[in-house]
Amino acid sequence: MKNKFDHSPETEYLWNINVLKFLLIICIVLIHSNNFKIRFSDVTYSFQQDYWLLYLVALITNTVVRAAVPVFFIISGLLFFRNYLTKDDYFRKLRSRVSTIIVPLVFWNSIILIFLYFCNKTPCLSNFFTQGHWKLPDANIFSIINAILGITRWPFVSQFWFLRDLFLCVLIAPILQYLLKNFSRITLIILGILWLSRVAIPFRLFLSGFGHFTPLFFFAVGGYLTISKFDFKKILRFKKQILFLSVVSALFEAHLIAIFGKFGFSRILHNLFVIIWVLFFLNLMNSGLKDVGLLRKLSFFSFFIFATHEPIMTIMRKLLFRLYLPTCSLDLFLLFCLNIIFTISICLIFGFLIQKFSPKFFKFISGWRT
Repeated sequence: MKNKFDHSPETEYLWNINVLKFLLIICIVLIHSNNFKIRFSDVTYSFQQDYWLLYLVALITNTVVRAAVPVFFIISGLLFFRNYLTKDDYFRKLRSRVSTIIVPLVFWNSIILIFLYFCNKTPCLSNFFTQGHWKLPDANIFSIINAILGITRWPFVSQFWFLRDLFLCVLIAPILQYLLKNFSRITLIILGILWLSRVAIPFRLFLSGFGHFTPLFFFAVGGYLTISKFDFKKILRFKKQILFLSVVSALFEAHLIAIFGKFGFSRILHNLFVIIWVLFFLNLMNSGLKDVGLLRKLSFFSFFIFATHEPIMTIMRKLLFRLYLPTCSLDLFLLFCLNIIFTISICLIFGFLIQKFSPKFFKFISGWRT
């Protein structure tokens, strides 16, 4: 049965991107689920993990999914530089990004900051949010604004560093456009080397995200793909090879992470693997994702899951560990899986209810993305 959606190439291209965004958001949730050090105000739990658990969790949370953030920046660059020809186009897009980036950044950090303020004032809840980045900022204007916008620290809701850094990329887009039109190869080579080698940007205004070149490099890659009118069929020709390399590199990197820690033996080697995984997702974007009806429906809630999965994931993780303290690696893995399932399910349920009963408000808090 045919659906009611427009089947023009432009619309189908955008639907493929929207569906891919949902899958990338799930990847972000998986990345943030890798935490077996549980902090309460009165006690901290850490657990000895068997090799098989370290390997499996690394495979799920620290290999292919690590390409999600770079691909998000590529998509952002792809879309920003579409139909961007004049100064008027730039300011039109800049105004649009204020609605889709700055408004959600301020809204969600403010509302969750207020929510956790009351949680900290409630004895039965304060035990859950007194440690780490959930600690409330000092009671002065700059500290509160700093927590909301992430000027010299992570935003209070840490995943919003992505929006903060994306807006910085948007601000310098005219410079990038000039460089990509006139010096594309040397620009991408320099940014690529700086990203690959993890060179820090030589100022300390931002301590995460834009503290290195991930946002800038991959946003520039997306811009280049649009400006050069890149034919994605060139990637599709090698889809089998990319899939094979993605699987092999993920299996190998999971082993290195299980032995050596978060980024395996070498961060540079990890970044080389990320390039393969980025190609995997770009291949996926052009492989008919729009035709999967369930994913199309779920893609309406992509940004809502991004915005709310933390602190929901922290709450669920600590609640699960309060209800049942694991005694072995199998217990840890089951709680790990339950936390992911519960977090995504709760986000979808709340998103569905808000969208059903107040669709305009849902659009507002989603940055008018639906």
